[in-house]
Amino acid sequence: MQTRRLAYQAHWLSIMLSRTLQLKREAIAQRWLYSVYDSYAPETAKFLKKKKDPFDNPVGARMVASTAGICEQICADELDAEAVCGHLIEIIKVRAVQDMSPSKAMSFVFSLKDAARQELGQEADAALLTEIDRRVDQIALFAFDIYVKCREQMYQLRVNEVKRKVKTIINKFNKENCGVDPEDEPGEDAPLTSTQRGVEL
Repeated sequence: MQTRRLAYQAHWLSIMLSRTLQLKREAIAQRWLYSVYDSYAPETAKFLKKKKDPFDNPVGARMVASTAGICEQICADELDAEAVCGHLIEIIKVRAVQDMSPSKAMSFVFSLKDAARQELGQEADAALLTEIDRRVDQIALFAFDIYVKCREQMYQLRVNEVKRKVKTIINKFNKENCGVDPEDEPGEDAPLTSTQRGVEL
């Protein structure tokens, strides 16, 4: 009986949250978007706010679409993890390459709580605010996983680039100093002479 009662309360709260937020969804999304802009350097924030054309400002256009999409999910009866993550990726893949700490890079998610509170004002009671916080916290967990993956991919690209440059330098050295031309090297199974070995990675 207690379990059924709690499930009913959770369902009712979800419906009430959805109805309340739907009325303020666009205003919350707009306020949150500007807080995301303000998390960048002043000149960058100014550019993002000023340039509305998606061709002149593709990053800003993606942020508009992504923040609106996440707010739509916040207002739904239940979060769609796949949809939320799809929107988060568009924002995080930009922030992951910026010169900012991980905590600052992820802070934009939590500013959604402030945006919702400022727009809802006295219309939301403690229970609804608690549910909003729960959903934003869940989104923050998704965001952290995405951020870590983006950083890992970025580091791997840098490692591959360094390896490529080092290999180019070594091949050039071998050709100029050891008489070894990379294009003339035998197959993997063929033994190398001391001259053919040159410098190896």
